[in-house]
Amino acid sequence: MSRRNDIIKNALQVLVGKTLWSSGRAADLQSFQFGQHRTVTDSRGKTKDVGAYSLHVQCAWRIRQADSVIVGSRDLYSPKGDSPDPRFDWQASG
Repeated sequence: MSRRNDIIKNALQVLVGKTLWSSGRAADLQSFQFGQHRTVTDSRGKTKDVGAYSLHVQCAWRIRQADSVIVGSRDLYSPKGDSPDPRFDWQASG
């Protein structure tokens, strides 16, 4: 394993065993909330729930279980489900 992989693996070790309870997106950045919930005030004075740990990912990624992909960064561009919907517009809100 390369030194870079070792560094990444060691940095993420703190998340092992923590519950993933939320995920959100801002443009092409995906955030994952882990561990105990905390309420914080954002820069606009609004409160929001965050995890004890938050992982921000701004590259291609996938969450897998065994041989199945559960979710990935490119899912933004595909409709939910197995059958294609010709009316799907990935730029539409919601």
